[in-house]
Amino acid sequence: MTPRPNYLRVFLTFVRNSLIRDMMFPTNFIIESISSIGWVAMNLALYILIFNYTNIEADHTANLALQQSYRSAVGSVFVMKP
Repeated sequence: MTPRPNYLRVFLTFVRNSLIRDMMFPTNFIIESISSIGWVAMNLALYILIFNYTNIEADHTANLALQQSYRSAVGSVFVMKP
């Protein structure tokens, strides 16, 4: 029986290699980081603005909707990144 691979170690190796590759161009890395943070902040501001002016019956519904919106905003940043 083949031993099971250590997936955490594989993931950390991919992270390390990706970071090394991105840090070959530090200015590009900084600009992309600032841009990604800006997009996340703008998406969160939009969702917070929408939910502040929307009447929702139960508080848990608003919190759940805000959490799902945040997850989709953060996910879209990572999916759209080249």
